[in-house]
Amino acid sequence: MNDSEGFRTVRGYLLLRRAAHELTPGMEDYLEMIYRIEQSDHCVRAHRLAKMLNVQAPSVSRVLRRLAQKGYIQSRPYGAIHLTAKGNKLGEFLLRRHTTVQQFLQHLGVHKSLLTDTELIEHHLSEEALTGLELLNEFLQQYPQIRGELCAFIKQQKTKRRGTSASDPARQER
Repeated sequence: MNDSEGFRTVRGYLLLRRAAHELTPGMEDYLEMIYRIEQSDHCVRAHRLAKMLNVQAPSVSRVLRRLAQKGYIQSRPYGAIHLTAKGNKLGEFLLRRHTTVQQFLQHLGVHKSLLTDTELIEHHLSEEALTGLELLNEFLQQYPQIRGELCAFIKQQKTKRRGTSASDPARQER
């Protein structure tokens, strides 16, 4: 196979993903948050969802309508929002995916941009990549000595690179 046949632009990959998936990344975020709230409080309301996601109420209404049409939630205007069995199953997966990516990034020593990086990465992982991250996280939990060595290596390399970044033109452009 010619290498160029499999490559696409980022937009091309996003369009392929959109064709293969039912939900947009934004809709996934809503569903994940509904699942989180439902797991802790059992009562999800649109105004709370808007506050938790830092969005406006009209946006919430629009997305809730679409999630209901697709069979992920049941809701009434000004009433509680409930996940269907389909929504609960996907919500559980979405939270697991989020947690997996977040834990992986923590192993890499990402702290300042942890939430942002998690959110940007999680929506674009294949099932294969997610499984690989889960297994790596499990491995690092099972072998704390190796995890400690990884953390020490990352810390050492970050310190080294900070010292060389002033003279590295490629790093200055970022």
